[in-house]
Amino acid sequence: MENITCHGQLSQKEFVMLRLFDSRKRLVLISLPFFLLVFIFLLLMNLVDVYALSGLAVLFWSLAITLLYYALGICMMYFTSQKIYQKDPYTRRTNTYFINEEYVFQQNERGEAKHIWEEIHQVFEFANMFIIYLAPTRAVVLPHRFFESKDDREIVKKTMKQCVDKDKLHLKKHS
Repeated sequence: MENITCHGQLSQKEFVMLRLFDSRKRLVLISLPFFLLVFIFLLLMNLVDVYALSGLAVLFWSLAITLLYYALGICMMYFTSQKIYQKDPYTRRTNTYFINEEYVFQQNERGEAKHIWEEIHQVFEFANMFIIYLAPTRAVVLPHRFFESKDDREIVKKTMKQCVDKDKLHLKKHS
């Protein structure tokens, strides 16, 4: 296989999408205990006759409050991510990537890093980007626009299929 070279600067929208995707599980895990607390609180208030709610109404209000909490969490993450992008010069650096069947080599004006495929934690593909997790909370983002052609993108996708364990690979079915 040949080396594929791609380069570019991560946009604010792409950075925000990465942060939202990265925090989705944490937000759900925090929302579940919050739902239980709200449900128990409303149930206890109902038992003490503070509120006269049916069991279905307690469940409905618990879900509604939890969904509101979840939506607020997403909004806060969105605005926090925008601020982080604007203040952190590292996220706005132009990176060059050299990709082959052995590794992904990342280079910018401040340094370089070699990421071996066997050590990759997980790989995801969305409509407009690849997210390569090096560890559970560290990722390399390769927007499709970084690639010179669709053929380059398909070669990288084929390389990922060959070099990354199938359990760690989450690619789109269609391009």
